[in-house]
Amino acid sequence: MSKFLVGEEELFKRAGKDRFQRGKNAYTPDLVQDYQRDGLAVTAKVEDYTVTLNYAGSIVDGHCTCPDSDGFDFCQHCVSAVLHGNRLEQQVLSLSKGPEKSRIFAYLIGLEKQSLAKHFLELLESDSEQFERYLLKASLAGQEVDFVALKARVTETTRIDDKRNLFSQRQVKAFFARIEQLFGEFEAASFESKPREGLKLVEYSLARLNKLLLQIDDKWGTYRSSAQALSSLYTRLFALQQGRATTLIKRFEKIYFLDQFNLIAHEPAHILREIEGGLDLFHKRLAQAWLSQQLAEQKIPETEKVRAALSEIKEYWQWRKVAEQLIQLPKPRYVQDAYAWQRSLHEFLAQSPMAWLEWAEKAEQFGSQHVATALDKALVQFPNNDLLARRAIQTAVQNEDDSTLSRLAVSQACTFVDMLSEGALEALQTIDATLYLMIYRQIDQINPHDDPEERQYRALSKLSAFMQEYYVKELVGFLAQDERLLLDQRLRLLKLIDANGDHVEAKKIRENMVPFLLNKQQNRSDDIAAEQLVLLRENYKALNLPQSAFDLFMSSINNLIVVRNNFASLVDKYQVSLAQK
Repeated sequence: MSKFLVGEEELFKRAGKDRFQRGKNAYTPDLVQDYQRDGLAVTAKVEDYTVTLNYAGSIVDGHCTCPDSDGFDFCQHCVSAVLHGNRLEQQVLSLSKGPEKSRIFAYLIGLEKQSLAKHFLELLESDSEQFERYLLKASLAGQEVDFVALKARVTETTRIDDKRNLFSQRQVKAFFARIEQLFGEFEAASFESKPREGLKLVEYSLARLNKLLLQIDDKWGTYRSSAQALSSLYTRLFALQQGRATTLIKRFEKIYFLDQFNLIAHEPAHILREIEGGLDLFHKRLAQAWLSQQLAEQKIPETEKVRAALSEIKEYWQWRKVAEQLIQLPKPRYVQDAYAWQRSLHEFLAQSPMAWLEWAEKAEQFGSQHVATALDKALVQFPNNDLLARRAIQTAVQNEDDSTLSRLAVSQACTFVDMLSEGALEALQTIDATLYLMIYRQIDQINPHDDPEERQYRALSKLSAFMQEYYVKELVGFLAQDERLLLDQRLRLLKLIDANGDHVEAKKIRENMVPFLLNKQQNRSDDIAAEQLVLLRENYKALNLPQSAFDLFMSSINNLIVVRNNFASLVDKYQVSLAQK
């Protein structure tokens, strides 16, 4: 039988009926706290009283600090403590009959604390990595934290001995796992007794981690847990620092803006919230630095100037961090030009078409001309973006800005044609023919090798279809001769030219098209060539040109006709058809 298992009969005799019943009724697992065994002796806390028990086989004796025991008698608290011991012992016995892992656990529970610690230490000595881990835990749990030793530990853990050992992402993950373990222990440590030294250690650790990120390609982002642990600890320790607000903010700016910390994000709102007026002062310093650099024409009143200037900022990424903070805030009250303030921030941060479109929407509150300006700048950065081009064209139409519209029709020809064919620019259906020709020439210059989306062909096709409704004589002529269009598209344009009575243009196009079709040497192309030859003769007649002129043309293509046995019959067929019409 277990040495800590006592029957209720023994307890009844030891405590007496009343005390036994009170102790049994009161007992719950949560009632007994800090239950400790040392050999055959047990101490525990029951309802804030200290109980001491001594076991001898199945017999137990004990006393308590409560008034009822007075350090001598076996009271109801002793009964509860014995029942708790019985419960623990039953758990051990149950586990010892289970699988291997449970039996080991049962064995360990039964060991005295000192014996268990000795066994654990022996295991640690056989595993150097775990030994170092628990040595760190012991160092951090001590009354006097050795910050010099911890700094050396950070240096050692974050040192790269050979980059060849960090070739794969799995190796990188294993490397950062050691760092995460170290900084995770830091986060759990109590540096609050020496916050100044603790903050220095965290700043050094952040700099080391940032340096690693410049050397290692961490595609999986395994460093983030380490960075989060350090950032959390930094926030905690920063709140405990003593000194003037300006001094503390300048210290924060050190990790916020210096190169050695630039790859790890820090949120000012979290870190500076414990400093009275700290976040407002930080934002004020950012605003004045921004005005000095980006809006120098805006003078800062003497009464508003901060005493110490912001640390020197040169790099783009530093100014970007300034802008990202300021864009969330109202403009400083002494800044008169709200548009200039907003423009400077939004245009600096706009690194995508969507960001430019968002700025264009916000700029509308200052006037439609500012929307146009924003979109012009956006198209300089993203000249082939369809969304920006559409918005810019719509704005030019709304502003009735013919100059800008003409420029966009040329620089954004494909988008312009898309919008025309969609009916999105109904007000422009009757634009000047010269502008249409400029659009066509711009599309014509697109290099097919640089046009994987075939925007050129799609634009030409849409222009061709658009001409069926809005006839532009000069453009239709060019399109009908453009061999990049499908033959059926060109034929439809030719019919359109005929319908508008432009026999000169029709004659010119057919004189090129007939030999082109005959050279294809296909049944359908021969059939179409015969039809167009008949229509070409009608063009000659309409222009009152002599038969000799037509005969001269026929002689130029005679070598293509004589090799076709049925071409004359095809021509006769279309002549009959034309006569019947």
